[in-house]
Amino acid sequence: EKEFLDGVVADCNSLYPFVMSTKSFPIGKGTYHKGDLPEFVAKSNYMTYFVKFRASFDVKPGYMPFLRCRGDEYHNPEEVLETSDIISGGKRYGYCETVDEVTGEIFTKRVMVELTLYKADFELMFEQYDVHEIEFIGYVTYGVNAEVFRPYIMGMYELKKNAKTRGEKRIAKMFMNALSGRMGIKIERENVIFDEKSYNVMERCSIYGEKQRGKKTDHFMGDYVRDYAGKTVIGTVSGGSYPHIAAAITAEARAYMVRKIQKNWKHFLYTDTDSIHADCAEKLLTGLKFSNEMGDFKIEHTFERAVYYKQKVYVLYNDRISGKRVYVTTAGLPT
Repeated sequence: EKEFLDGVVADCNSLYPFVMSTKSFPIGKGTYHKGDLPEFVAKSNYMTYFVKFRASFDVKPGYMPFLRCRGDEYHNPEEVLETSDIISGGKRYGYCETVDEVTGEIFTKRVMVELTLYKADFELMFEQYDVHEIEFIGYVTYGVNAEVFRPYIMGMYELKKNAKTRGEKRIAKMFMNALSGRMGIKIERENVIFDEKSYNVMERCSIYGEKQRGKKTDHFMGDYVRDYAGKTVIGTVSGGSYPHIAAAITAEARAYMVRKIQKNWKHFLYTDTDSIHADCAEKLLTGLKFSNEMGDFKIEHTFERAVYYKQKVYVLYNDRISGKRVYVTTAGLPT
């Protein structure tokens, strides 16, 4: 519930399509290796990797923390980590006692956090954190290609820029922005249940339309079976699943934004994936290019006062761009 005065919100234009069209991504089948990450893999231009390790670290003074730990009971998965140390009851614990599995000897070692990171995040970690110790568990290597998404993204981008109607622009934008999410969709969700109204809406939107009413058919949403007795639809939602690609795209986008935020750290308030909220005027933001092109920024809001409550829940007062006296964002709620 912190309050800040006189600031701006700068949004990155089409962040995910931008990184998809400018960065290299994994291709082919991954190969798992145990042990340390070799230097030739880390520096290779012909392969990329995910790496699993344990590390102790502290964020560098004046730098943005971004790591999150999802897998243990000692660190809050909803908070970025400023340190690998355990903080509990107002106290900080940087060391713990552990038992040698072979000798049974008790010894003291640093608290370490286990992480699995894509290359972009792993490299960024050393920019933002002082890493005290690191123990590698293993890594997965992939081939790499810079043209995986570029033709598709740039084709949709040209359609968007040259659209003759708002509808054409909306469709091109949707196809351009939705691709990254499709990479990570679960391959199959069994026993999906829809009510009568939802089914009728989807059936009208079906590629095959009315002719396939009541039959199992290939909708663009998946395959569904009509259950007349229960007035529900039970079926399977299916699609391609490439979670490592989705993770790589997210990592590249995060690294891009963290580096932009770092240049404006003294004014930084909050970020919402592709935005920078800052307590300063636009002219004081550094390292940001303002234009309508992908990867550049635009001022989305200005505010006289802003109050931040938690992730995706904040209020901007007297937004001069939208003209709203109160601009409210509350995740999960409609306008």
